[in-house]
Amino acid sequence: MTASLESGDLSEARAQALELRSSAVRAIESGRVPPELRRPLLAAVNRLVASVPTPSPPPPTEETDEDEGNKGKGKGKDKEKDGEDDD
Repeated sequence: MTASLESGDLSEARAQALELRSSAVRAIESGRVPPELRRPLLAAVNRLVASVPTPSPPPPTEETDEDEGNKGKGKGKDKEKDGEDDD
């Protein structure tokens, strides 16, 4: 996880932190962690997960921008092409 953070790969670092939390939960649920260490372990893992910045969503692509800008356009175009007129 440290290598991912240092290289700026926040998505991978976050995935690794979440996997660590899942592993800790599985270890606790299976009884491999003594009862007195369960809360401190979960607290530490949760702090670690919270410390990893959430990656920003990727910027929209030009194709996505165009698709969103054309919503609703085109209604009634078939009538115009067929030569029909509502007058």
